[in-house]
Amino acid sequence: MNFKIVNIIDLYEEIGEDQATQFLSSFYCPRNTDIEKFLKFKAIGFSRQGIAVTYIVIAMDGGDNVIAGYFSLANKVILVDPAAAKNSDWRRRFDKFGKFQ
Repeated sequence: MNFKIVNIIDLYEEIGEDQATQFLSSFYCPRNTDIEKFLKFKAIGFSRQGIAVTYIVIAMDGGDNVIAGYFSLANKVILVDPAAAKNSDWRRRFDKFGKFQ
């Protein structure tokens, strides 16, 4: 089985909104319906607004394309209270993940 990763915006542009919506509606996740609902109802809006970019993992089995899963990437800004930065323990933990200025 082969897999292809496609940006959800590229999918909409390539096959059109109606077909893309129909394709996304075929995805289901019985263990967590929030995951299913995000892909079906929010992922395209989040991508268009620049909140998060969603990539669809498509399993290509013969002539059938099936959504095997998806992942979304989001950038977040972390605002730090200057008073908290004075705590050396907190600062040491923060330095592992970013630059403190």
